[in-house]
Amino acid sequence: MSTVTAFDVAALGSRKADRRLAVASIAIWLAASLIAVFFALVGQEATVVDGIYLPRGNDSFYHARRILDAAVGARGFYQFDERLHAPDGTWIPWPWAYDYFMAKITQVVVWLAPTIEPMAVVSYVPVIWIFVNAALFMAAINELKLSHELRLLAMLCFALSPLTQMLHSLAMIDHHYVEHTFVLLNAWLGLRWFSRPDDRRRAIALGIALGIAPAFHNGLFVLQLVPLFGAFVLWLRGTPPARGAALAFAAALVVTTQLVLLPSEPYRRGMFEFGLLSWFHFYVAVCTAAVFGFIAYRTFTRRNLALLGALCGALALPLLPQVVDAFGFLSGAFSMLDQIVEVRSPYRLFTDTLGPVETAGYYSWLVLLAPLLLAYYGYRILREQRPDRLYYAILVAFGLAMLLDQWRLHYFGFFGLITGGLLVLDELRSRRGWHRGAVFVAAFAAIYLAYQPALRTRLFALDVPGQDFAYANVMPALGELQRRCADAPGVVLANSSDGAPILFHTECSVIASNFILRAADAAHLEEVTRLMWLTPAEIRAQRPDVKYLLVRTLDFAVLDGGQYRVVTNNSLVNELLLKDSPPEGYTLLTNLVFGPSRDVYARLYEISHDPGRAN
Repeated sequence: MSTVTAFDVAALGSRKADRRLAVASIAIWLAASLIAVFFALVGQEATVVDGIYLPRGNDSFYHARRILDAAVGARGFYQFDERLHAPDGTWIPWPWAYDYFMAKITQVVVWLAPTIEPMAVVSYVPVIWIFVNAALFMAAINELKLSHELRLLAMLCFALSPLTQMLHSLAMIDHHYVEHTFVLLNAWLGLRWFSRPDDRRRAIALGIALGIAPAFHNGLFVLQLVPLFGAFVLWLRGTPPARGAALAFAAALVVTTQLVLLPSEPYRRGMFEFGLLSWFHFYVAVCTAAVFGFIAYRTFTRRNLALLGALCGALALPLLPQVVDAFGFLSGAFSMLDQIVEVRSPYRLFTDTLGPVETAGYYSWLVLLAPLLLAYYGYRILREQRPDRLYYAILVAFGLAMLLDQWRLHYFGFFGLITGGLLVLDELRSRRGWHRGAVFVAAFAAIYLAYQPALRTRLFALDVPGQDFAYANVMPALGELQRRCADAPGVVLANSSDGAPILFHTECSVIASNFILRAADAAHLEEVTRLMWLTPAEIRAQRPDVKYLLVRTLDFAVLDGGQYRVVTNNSLVNELLLKDSPPEGYTLLTNLVFGPSRDVYARLYEISHDPGRAN
């Protein structure tokens, strides 16, 4: 006859509570995922045009071309593209892993279903990936131990956010949604490790995730700063992570980084660049590991702090030129980078680009809390005693600083923007004994009001093909260019924003696209600008490799009194856009007109370098 003790009853009750929590978490995750999937598919009529899947967003065009070439094309997988930045070609600034694995997924699906359109497979991967990112978001929230009702609100914010929609929309093939995956992994696995700083397995899991991250985007090495700074602060307080766990993290980071670098051609060629997956990334991982090793073996004293400072200074010397380039990217200092909307800060979007309501349509009005949360969690870094809460404070401060720097970096701070205020609210409720139901209702009402711009304007907004009016307006010209390039490929002179769509649609080469991750890329953009201010005869003389010219009126327009005015002292405007007959050597292929006045919007020309050829 067995005896049931009070301990057994308590353990049984605890297991039942854990099961209920698990079931509730799964239900919330599934509901949030399905809501997000619904909104990701809202704009599909702008993606599927006449039965053809079109990429969504400028960078998605190039991703799609590289993926399809690797999956079903004759070119296979490449890391250097001779058709980009003609005539020299260039290294692709995106690492190998994302496009490579997307190509493998496409190959498997096409093998299983030979009649399926490969572009359809590629287009739906970002939508399906919602379930992955939602699961990681939920896992990170669970590590914060938020009350159940606030976890529900956090996941509702994730599901209804236009930022989630923007990352995961059908045919949004750009790799930002996978970058978000590694940001969430850094949050979840980092919180797990710092809640038990002596746990080697948790340390290794975080090290592996951070080692893999740069293979999907070069800039993700910055995620190492969060655990690095967290361990440093704990070391200053005399409570660093256990030596075994710190060394396990360092080893996992270095070994994993080395493994993901092996397929990278710039690495195999001995290159050392921030903008390419190269020895730079291995060196950064070694530097991070070295600091962890120092912290593991030396306790904090003033002498050891000075030694650590000297070590970091010495390690930083080889990185200085690359750090300058990295700050140039973050500050928008590269050539026309500052002109691209996605690299502008939320402040600039508020004041001179989109306006307050439309900006809030993307971020929600919660973006107004970002500076306050940044300051608050910066303060908590100084005061927080629990390692996991310290890690969270660093994570939020770091992420919100990135979010406030550039629109495209919103996924670094999105988790902190959503959960930062909810955690403060939950702590106040617990400390002051507020009613949980009342807190939930008040928080729900505040979020509902904050999300009004998104619910009314952004989530149901209908986009044009390619999510770009400029692209949609020249689609007929790209169709003609596709036919011409199939028979007679050559170099196309066009605005750099047209570079990726031209590469996607045709077999021709371009002088520049909007690849501006490296400072060297600016030279190709400047070359396009220079050529666009030459006369037609000078273009023929200086660039005999240019076979086609796509020229738009808006490429030569300035904003004057709220309206665009064409700069008529430009030779290309006068001779190619304003005249009915083209100059010698130029054959008009497509004439696109716009508006009721039938003004010329764009023209596509073929250029002949044979003096005897008629126009």
